[in-house]
Parts: sequence; structure tokens; C-alpha cells
Amino acid sequence: MPHHASLYPAYQEICDELGFMYISPTENVTDVTEKLLSVELLITEAMHGAICADALRVPWLPYKTNRKFNDFKWQDWLSTVDLTPEFATLPAIWERGPSEQLKRLVYTPIQKQIMKSKLKKLARSGRSYLSADKVHNENLLRIKNEVDKFNAEFQY
Repeated sequence: MPHHASLYPAYQEICDELGFMYISPTENVTDVTEKLLSVELLITEAMHGAICADALRVPWLPYKTNRKFNDFKWQDWLSTVDLTPEFATLPAIWERGPSEQLKRLVYTPIQKQIMKSKLKKLARSGRSYLSADKVHNENLLRIKNEVDKFNAEFQY
């Protein structure tokens, strides 16, 4: 699952070639949830993909590309699930090349092959992350308590 700012048709193509399920962060909640529940591992650049996978108890593996990356937001969330994952680095697919023609004919196909190779290796690495059940359950209880307080205050 790429970050919404990294949506390029090449990701779908690469996943199809590898036999991986592609999950777009722009899909509706029901489709994303169904797809997440059907995979054994989510490889994600999108922090919200990791959050959803963790909540659904699907192991996940984060990656970043060499484009801008908001480390603070990730670290903030990771502190709530008591995890310190190692982020894989994958190439951004369509960054600027010396010219549009060179980018289209040479640069992008090379990056796609590198991405495909690294994704395949990453999926086979055996690495994944998932918050401990105890942490997960404590977070669920904390959310339930806040919902109960809200309902009591507003008489729902």
C-alpha cells in the first residue's frame, strides 16, 4: 500500500507481476478492510495502512521511498503500540529524470525493475511487525472507556 502521494500505475503493474494484492489508499473503507483481511502481510508506505493492519491483527512491514517522509507522524503512532520497526527503503518510481523521454524510456523501467526485485525480497524476508496482544487490548480498552465517557456526557 503506497502513500496517497505516491500513487502511480506502476505500483499496480508491479504487484500484478509479483502476484501480490495491490491495495490503494484511495479505495473505500469496506474494500480496503476486506483486502487487508485477505493478506498475510501488508507492505506499506502509508502509516494508515499500518494502523489498520495492526488493528485488524494483520502483520505489516513499513517502507519509505526517497521522497519526503513524515517520520514524526510514524514515530508518534508507533509509540502508542510500543514498536520500533526498521523501515525498508524502496525506490520512488517516477522521479524526475534528465528529460521526459529519458525518464519514460530508461529511468522509469529501471526503477520499476529495482522496485519489483526489492519488493519480492522484502516479502520473502520473514520480517513483519504487529503490536503485542497486551498492548492492542489495552488500547482497545482505552478507546472503549473514552467512548463510554463521551456517551455518558452526551447521553447516547
